[in-house]
Amino acid sequence: MPAAPNAQEDRAAQTQRNRAEVGLAKTQERAAPQPLHEAARSGQLAQVERLIAQGARINAPDEAGRTPLMLAAIHGHTAVVRRLLAAGANPALVDREGVNALGYARRLGWGEIVRVIEAGS
Repeated sequence: MPAAPNAQEDRAAQTQRNRAEVGLAKTQERAAPQPLHEAARSGQLAQVERLIAQGARINAPDEAGRTPLMLAAIHGHTAVVRRLLAAGANPALVDREGVNALGYARRLGWGEIVRVIEAGS
């Protein structure tokens, strides 16, 4: 007859399972889209303003290391770029590819956004 595991072994196994679940939750949380990123990406200026007023982390990176400012620049949303800069977005931050918002605006031919970022830097 096999020996029954003792209570200490049960607790250790449960602790390991809990740690694994917490780690998975944190990984999923990081990968989940953040509202400010989504609003910036889609050019929703009113939503961007609401989220900033609610204290959204303006320079938080997404899973690719991109900030809301980078996403607004990539998608050509000049008004959102202006608002994010006015709220203190850092145009010098780079993503995992080493590109910042100005670099994306130049690469994609968004001349007005290039001028806005250069004027705000």
